Amino acid sequence: MTSPSLTMPQRAYPSTGRCIYCGEYPSAQTVLTEEHIIPESLQGTWKLSGACKQCAEKSNEEYENPVLQSDMVRTMRASLALRRKRWKKKPPIRMPPLFVYGTSLKATLQEEDYLPDDGDVTYPPIFFMLLLEPALKLVGLDPQIPLDQRPIRLWLRAIENPLNPGPVVISDPAILRDAYTSKTDLLFSANVNLGRAVSIRQRFPLRKFMRMLSKIAYCFAVAEHGFEKYKDSVLRKIVLGEREDLYNFVGGAINGEHLTDRYLHYLAFRKRGDFETVRVHLFSSYRAPAYEVAINDVTQDW
Repeated sequence: MTSPSLTMPQRAYPSTGRCIYCGEYPSAQTVLTEEHIIPESLQGTWKLSGACKQCAEKSNEEYENPVLQSDMVRTMRASLALRRKRWKKKPPIRMPPLFVYGTSLKATLQEEDYLPDDGDVTYPPIFFMLLLEPALKLVGLDPQIPLDQRPIRLWLRAIENPLNPGPVVISDPAILRDAYTSKTDLLFSANVNLGRAVSIRQRFPLRKFMRMLSKIAYCFAVAEHGFEKYKDSVLRKIVLGEREDLYNFVGGAINGEHLTDRYLHYLAFRKRGDFETVRVHLFSSYRAPAYEVAINDVTQDW
């Protein structure tokens, strides 16, 4: 494998002429803002001029910013030194607290379990992602595996040098009850020994992340095929927060297909039986796990 890329090709899609979320045409007093298909904070460069200010702010506030500022994502952004908007005016990304080695499994932490934030202990350069089960609409639900028992695995790489990362490590499957349905953030903890032994804990809003994946897939689909094709789709309803069953349409990739080593992120359409999907491969150049979003059923109304 060559050194992972931190770049993407530039793409600028033409305006749909209306807001891709609410569908309203701009008035004389408003304009459609530039919407990054993959968040700019993740160094996404594909963009579409097609969101009204109110809808753009709503998506940022409800799910995109909470994901980008979550423990798991902001430590990854810092480890990879991803470019930030107006970075010269911003302080360094604040990392989550660190804990005494061996305390990762403690249910209740005491004051003495926290390591002092005095600059002597740096945060381990670890890049985490989640391996999710595929969307139920794409695979069906085995009656022997209830929804609240679907497993999650952690994917991680040590990133002491972003261009020369360590080997991939994948955890054993973990059953986190109601992980795919609960609105509560997940909590992951681990003992890490990279230079110095510490314990880490990271919170992650899985449902908001799944909604962000649906937004990425929806924006890409609209950019490529137009608003009319997806204006009545369930995917648009998920993006707007009008449906709660994200696990039916958003999940891990169906197979191990790897999109590219050439670019940091990549998106591609796929056909899965009667379903059209978008494969969302964030950090593809690092061979991170891919996700897949069902965007259309060609045979029926969802």
